[in-house]
Amino acid sequence: MFASVLAGNMEIVRTATVWNQSSPQGYKNPYFYSEWLLPIETSIEHIGVELRDLRKKSNYLIGSVDVPISEKFNSNWYSLKSLSLPGPVHLYLDIKKGQDSSGKDVASVTVQKITRNGKDGCFVVGRYGDLFSKKLFKSDITMSGTWKSPPNWQFEYPTAEEFIILQVFDAFSNDCIGQVTLTHEDIESKGGNNSMWKLEDMPAGSLRIDTKVNVTPVLDDQNYDDLFSLLFEDKMKIIKMTSTTYERKPGRIAESIVRTFEFRRTAVHYLKEILNHEIENTKDPNAIFRNNSLATKSFEIYLKLIALPHLHKMLSGLISDIYKRKKISEMDPTRLDSNMDEKTRIKTLEKNKTQLIETVDLTFKAIFGSIGYLPRSIRIILEEIKKSVKRKFPGDNQVVYSALTGVFFLRFICPAILGPVHYGLQTEHAHATAARELTLITQCIQTITNLTIFGENDSYMVPLNPWVDEQKEAIKKFLDNISELPRTTLDEIPTPHNNINFGKEMAGILQYLDENLELMTKGYSEDPLVSKLTVIIEKLKSMADENTTLTTPYFSVPKPSRPLRSSGLKKILQEGTESESEPVLPLTTPDQETKILTGILLLHQSITLLQTKYAALEQQFNDLQFANDDLVDTINLLSQQKEALQEELQKHKTTKIDQDESQKQKEIKTDQDV
Repeated sequence: MFASVLAGNMEIVRTATVWNQSSPQGYKNPYFYSEWLLPIETSIEHIGVELRDLRKKSNYLIGSVDVPISEKFNSNWYSLKSLSLPGPVHLYLDIKKGQDSSGKDVASVTVQKITRNGKDGCFVVGRYGDLFSKKLFKSDITMSGTWKSPPNWQFEYPTAEEFIILQVFDAFSNDCIGQVTLTHEDIESKGGNNSMWKLEDMPAGSLRIDTKVNVTPVLDDQNYDDLFSLLFEDKMKIIKMTSTTYERKPGRIAESIVRTFEFRRTAVHYLKEILNHEIENTKDPNAIFRNNSLATKSFEIYLKLIALPHLHKMLSGLISDIYKRKKISEMDPTRLDSNMDEKTRIKTLEKNKTQLIETVDLTFKAIFGSIGYLPRSIRIILEEIKKSVKRKFPGDNQVVYSALTGVFFLRFICPAILGPVHYGLQTEHAHATAARELTLITQCIQTITNLTIFGENDSYMVPLNPWVDEQKEAIKKFLDNISELPRTTLDEIPTPHNNINFGKEMAGILQYLDENLELMTKGYSEDPLVSKLTVIIEKLKSMADENTTLTTPYFSVPKPSRPLRSSGLKKILQEGTESESEPVLPLTTPDQETKILTGILLLHQSITLLQTKYAALEQQFNDLQFANDDLVDTINLLSQQKEALQEELQKHKTTKIDQDESQKQKEIKTDQDV
């Protein structure tokens, strides 16, 4: 089962799937451990949460809750609302009290008939004492509502605290229609022959949900220019300071920083700086890029922002094929059918091993074949990582490969294979068979790219080790290739950037820096950049409080802060609606107001046009810069080839002179002999 979070009847995020085999009690009290940060529109007052069963058709809805949004922290249990019964449904029961052979009191329950709307068949299940307890009895299916041989069950007679449950299931969908709860008091007062019992809605249980709303004002883009410039000063020292003092998870702030810098076409510069900073401060070469730091989360987010089209072209077809499979390449003997004999088990494992190797080979073939359209910016960053690691740990090539694997495979390829929905590779979460297959593939890829072999923790995968060893050289070659700039022009897949809201992301960075300012002041009290940051933060907070960002001697146009509320449920929902209030002007005539408003409109149009032209020129400049880099690389390559040819020509000339001299000496000797 899984839970979906909805805003305005639209699903915005869902939890990971909790499978039945994950707990010996099945779905009893599943834990999702899911947390999101969801920017939402201010008009939304409730968030919906739905609990669904993935095993059944159309992701059967178990129940739902409405969670009110409040600026106070709320942590509550919410009762799930289940679907209402399709009309009244009744069970007719014969209930008798008696004793079994040991003299213990028992209740004998006979289901005489069932009345319900619809023609589909149904059956009845009996449980004792707990909704999630083991089924004690199950009747045959009846299409008419009566049985040729009415099902009869004996239960231990319930005490005052205990009860008997009779659940009615639809035979076609296998969904529970409703239930009758027989308590000790009910049996004593209403029990008897052919007594009628109305089915109750199936209680779906409760969900524990924590929520917290923060309102973050968003000013106009130009108000953040000073803060953005400060982030660049002294090799991005402010960001490096916060990476060592911030106490929360870095995911949300990393996303805001990356999106902001990418909007200004400076994300590559930021990532090179922050990744170099992390490498320089890593003491253990085995731990490089293995923690969730600001640097690693930033590159992970950048990969999703820039390389998703590349990822889709690489893996979408393969993932779709795996979703269609009905059998797993299972390598764990304990997961196979327990009724298999030893000979069949060995044969099945060997067949599964062959199938798994074929699938992983196909996956690597797709990955290796994608290098021709991997974005150039990604390769620039990987090249910088390789150079930086070599400087920090000279002579240790294993650390270089470990670093490249840590940021490319561990944080991009493997998570995409394991959770294709989160990367847009699929629209639905994988069913149990496909999920297990993807897990096995990911295990293989992680082990191979880490240049290790399977050990005690994955002992059932040890038979793959000879094949795993054979793949290591191909992985090294691939990592070397993607961490070098290509000699030829790449046919990159374009990445759209029109979904980045600069003001919203900068507002998030401002809030992050404000929360972290006290720790930064304690740790770097003498640094002038911290003092400068304090002034800028206070200025922007004051502007947000005043709700005014533009003032002239002639008129004032209040620019309202655009509030975005973030629930404590984590990830992106959708951007808030940008709206501006009507400008408030001083006392003027209607004609003057019209002229002023027209002038403002024309001014905004001119600014928009100039910004568009500037962005186009900036893109042309970047393209020319990349083309120039390619030209320089080509010139250098031709120069090297020219020098090599000159050396070879000089060798030929020297050899020719030596040959001529030798021939001349032979002729002189011949003349002397004559």
